[in-house]
Amino acid sequence: MDAAKRLAPLFADAGVIGHLHALDVATGTCVGYAADEPVVPASVFKIGMLVEMFRRVDAGELDPAEPVSVPVGGRTSRLAVDLLRSSR
Repeated sequence: MDAAKRLAPLFADAGVIGHLHALDVATGTCVGYAADEPVVPASVFKIGMLVEMFRRVDAGELDPAEPVSVPVGGRTSRLAVDLLRSSR
């Protein structure tokens, strides 16, 4: 059974609209469900942030038990998020 047939009932049972794109970097195999449909960039952005956080924790550069401050200059403006949404 392909991924779409397995995932569709799971998303439906949860009462959500779901999208998935996964790539096995070792083999190049892709799995997707509604993978080509537009999504809100903020949802995708969090994944990259999480990957970078774990990279820094693994490298000993970040303690996951300590708060992290993000200076104003390093933040994304609300306007940028609104512009990205309106471009869909």
